[in-house]
Amino acid sequence: MTGAGGSWRSFFGLFAGLVVGLSLLFISIAAGCSSLQPEPNARDFQGRIVYKDLEGGFFGILTEKGERLNPVNLPAKCRQNGLRVQGTYRLLEQTMTIQMWGEPAELLRITCQERDMS
Repeated sequence: MTGAGGSWRSFFGLFAGLVVGLSLLFISIAAGCSSLQPEPNARDFQGRIVYKDLEGGFFGILTEKGERLNPVNLPAKCRQNGLRVQGTYRLLEQTMTIQMWGEPAELLRITCQERDMS
């Protein structure tokens, strides 16, 4: 009798473990999919990197729309004056910088293309 009861408990324990495991899998997949949603206030841009010799020197982005962006997280590989770039950013409205140029922005995505020789 204890053998039959023990196997029933083992089956129930295995079933319960399977249900919990699958539930956790589906929850983690659903949470991962939420990161695929667009960032609120995200804006696309195309432009070029500009070097400004103010306040010790810094790199900014001048967009084709005439926006001046002061990125707080510009990758080192993109820090070249005249480099063509495109990507997505969001303005950092509660952030101040010592540079008196451009709007502070966080780059969400950036692609460095080529140096503008014009």
